[in-house]
Amino acid sequence: FKKNTHRRRIISTELLSEYAYVLKEGGKLYTITDVKELYDWEVMHLEAHPLFERVPQEEMDSDEVCKVIISGSEEGKKV
Repeated sequence: FKKNTHRRRIISTELLSEYAYVLKEGGKLYTITDVKELYDWEVMHLEAHPLFERVPQEEMDSDEVCKVIISGSEEGKKV
């Protein structure tokens, strides 16, 4: 988890506002990482942003996209 790479991350206060602008209401932003510190950092920023809310675990468990991300990505295979 490198602090000097903050500017290249896909999650930042500025980018979250842009994502919220282009996502339709009820749209989802999927992220995955095998780095616990990065995960915690992303969750902190997403929860702090007023236009995003966490999807309940039950909904994630039944979401086909989540299943594919976890089984089909290198990061998902490490988690």
